Amino acid sequence: MEVPPAFSLYRALSGGTFALLLGDPFRDAQTARLIELAEAVAERQGLSKGARARLAFVLVEAFQNIIRHRPPVDGLEQRSSFLFGAVPTGQQVITCNPVADADLPALRTALGSVLGKDADTLKDLFLRGLQANAASAKGGAGLGLIEMARRSGRDLGHAVEPLEAGVHRFMLQVLLGDAAPWSFDRVADACHAQEAQQVVAAMLGEPAPALLNALLGLVQETGLGGEPLHACLLAATQYIDDGAEHRSGPVLLSVHRRAASGWSVLVGSEAPAREAGHLEGILEGVRGGSAFHLKRRYRAALQGEDPAGAGLLELAMRATGGLTAGRWALDADRALVWVEARS
Repeated sequence: MEVPPAFSLYRALSGGTFALLLGDPFRDAQTARLIELAEAVAERQGLSKGARARLAFVLVEAFQNIIRHRPPVDGLEQRSSFLFGAVPTGQQVITCNPVADADLPALRTALGSVLGKDADTLKDLFLRGLQANAASAKGGAGLGLIEMARRSGRDLGHAVEPLEAGVHRFMLQVLLGDAAPWSFDRVADACHAQEAQQVVAAMLGEPAPALLNALLGLVQETGLGGEPLHACLLAATQYIDDGAEHRSGPVLLSVHRRAASGWSVLVGSEAPAREAGHLEGILEGVRGGSAFHLKRRYRAALQGEDPAGAGLLELAMRATGGLTAGRWALDADRALVWVEARS
């Protein structure tokens, strides 16, 4: 049986307390939103001031590396990915960027100058680079690489995989705290899911308001979808609130690009198997309703008088390209249940 895309994305991001996946378009304006997200994660994990600063620096530097160093070739910009994962004992930040084969030797040389070095040596390297006004090595190295390694306190993980003729994907992993590293097979799977599903942004975790707000800001700063997409995301957060008593695990919220200027919003979570069937029954009663019918039900839902809930009904009103639902059994008693609103 073919694995549905929603479950593929859910599986790629599972395994921690929080995960974020970003794809093109990457914009400088998103940097401030990443700092907001880092602060929200740090607050939930009770990180010290120093640990918060390290996390924010690594997130921003890694994100900027994608923007600075990916090749200016049509199509390749959509093959970059940014991953951030958190577990109770630490965090990791992973970037995946296309690199021309001709640039790989210089990149490996730059990494060789950093790997295995202690904090004092890395600090000296950084200071010498500042004094010499050193330029970043082509392909993703330089002062930022040195400083990420120093602040991590652990060796940088890295791997390459072929993308197409003359191009490889370079994957860089920065670990903080005692986070266990994702395998690069798993990283590659997440990158492949991002490409195949044209993921702009996706998060998996407990839907704290600060995390949801940061995700909304990251999407808004891309310029994709404008106000209609923002309104649909707000409806998705309402849908998440409406279903809080029924879910039994983390929430997946993702935004995808579609043909031309289209987009979709997907929201899902684990639920008891019986709730999955219940949701599909409710959705069947919502799908295909006229605008007048949906608005009337929406007003009733605001008064607590419609079992569909205000969030699902607003998603249906925003889904000019249709509203769909699906489920995937996780075991005998649980299923991943999702809805997707398309423009």
